[in-house]
Amino acid sequence: MVAVLSKGPERYPVPKLVGLSLGAAKAALTAANLQAGTVTEAWDEQAAIGTVVAAGLNEGEQVKRDTEVDLTVSKGREPLTIPNVVGMKLEDAEKTLTDAGFQVATGEEKFDATVPKGSVISQTTAGTTAHRGDTVTVVVSKGAEMVKVPDIKKNDLMADASKALTEAGFEVEVVWEGNLPIRQGRVERITDKQGKELKKDDELPKGTIVVIHAI
Repeated sequence: MVAVLSKGPERYPVPKLVGLSLGAAKAALTAANLQAGTVTEAWDEQAAIGTVVAAGLNEGEQVKRDTEVDLTVSKGREPLTIPNVVGMKLEDAEKTLTDAGFQVATGEEKFDATVPKGSVISQTTAGTTAHRGDTVTVVVSKGAEMVKVPDIKKNDLMADASKALTEAGFEVEVVWEGNLPIRQGRVERITDKQGKELKKDDELPKGTIVVIHAI
């Protein structure tokens, strides 16, 4: 009588799966007398869509015939929504964007009469999607552009004064003083809207209304 010793169940090594397409991974498992198990999808910043990024068993591991090997397949890069940072101070905007997964670039600063200096005027479209590590460009306010009051004297022609103020960047309003039967069309004084008298080289935000008090 000849005694035959059993080696136990036949074992098969798990083939290389990570980095293969799903179809190629399944074919490799079939060729190795194994089977694909559950296939799940996951976002991955490097792997192309449809590429196997993880397997339930390690490459080279010895397993029984027809063992199922679970696979994780890349869905590609995860789309992220760009947050709205308009109106935020630059440092707060940068933190918000970097916390959301983006890099931040600062475009050319611009004057803005309504957005405080150092705050964001505009940005790469908020609410749209991009990918982790993409760059969002923000434009930062330099504050209101300041312009100087031109040299306007009492008794200057109102038309000349109005032209000088407009060219300097101001809005102009005219208030007629007194109740004269004949208007001279000359400057009595100039003020801001609150009535503060203005003089040469006073600095005000561009677009400020300057009132010509005329006679």
